[in-house]
Amino acid sequence: MSEPADTFCSVAAPLAVSEDSRHTPDELASVLTDLAGLAGLAGQDASALRAYATSLEAGADAGASAPVDDTARKASVTRIERECGTDVGDLLPTDPEGDAGADGGS
Repeated sequence: MSEPADTFCSVAAPLAVSEDSRHTPDELASVLTDLAGLAGLAGQDASALRAYATSLEAGADAGASAPVDDTARKASVTRIERECGTDVGDLLPTDPEGDAGADGGS
C-alpha cells in the first residue's frame, strides 16, 4: 500500500494561523515552492506562489532588510485561503533567521 499523495491543501495546512507554526524565510519559501509545484501539476497558475518563494529566498540571502514581493505575497494568501478555506494570515516568516542577534549583543 502506498502513502496518499500530498495535496495542495495538505501541504498548505501547516501555514494556517490556527497551527501557530513558526517558519523561517527559507522554510516558508520551501512550502510555497512545493505548493507551486502541486498547482502546476494540476494545470493551475502557480506564478504568484513561485514569485513570493523566490523573493523570500532572495531576502534570506540578502538579510532581513530585503523586501519581499508584496504583490505575490497577497496573491499567494488569496490563493491558499480561497482554495483551502484556511486562514494563513499575512503569510510572512514568523521566525526570521538571525533574530537572535537583533538586540545588538549588549
